[in-house]
Amino acid sequence: MSYTVTRPTEYTEKQLKGIDLSVRGLMRKFPFITGWNLHERHDEYKTMLKIEVYANLEKLVKSYNVKVSDYYFDAIKSGEMIRVYSPLVIANNFLEVRDLNLPLTNDIKDTLNKIYSNLPSDYQFNIFYKFDFDDKPSPSLVNLDIDEFVFK
Repeated sequence: MSYTVTRPTEYTEKQLKGIDLSVRGLMRKFPFITGWNLHERHDEYKTMLKIEVYANLEKLVKSYNVKVSDYYFDAIKSGEMIRVYSPLVIANNFLEVRDLNLPLTNDIKDTLNKIYSNLPSDYQFNIFYKFDFDDKPSPSLVNLDIDEFVFK
């Protein structure tokens, strides 16, 4: 059995709104998250759509009792963006919070995709599988992948 996978190259306004609605839902559970943007490599993989999530460092510190170097606060105040793969990796007390780091990151990503998968289909982005035994392409929901947490 062989198949081909196609992925549309453009996003509709509703599909982008679907990501926006999903991230807004995420912000309710994780108040340190403040927004999102398509990642520069958003279309690198056919089965996932990469985004970057914006986060507020002060809210993260308060929510998870982490200690963060003044360097990060100063960098953000001067306009720098701090990009990390997981929100707690910048903690000075990482050894104290490391057991929370991976579960927190996974919970954020899982929650995002649960919200996204429950949206109406016209707010979702799909790829299409076309099998050699069937003329009709089968849609499959793309997973949203948070490639970076951006503190700004």
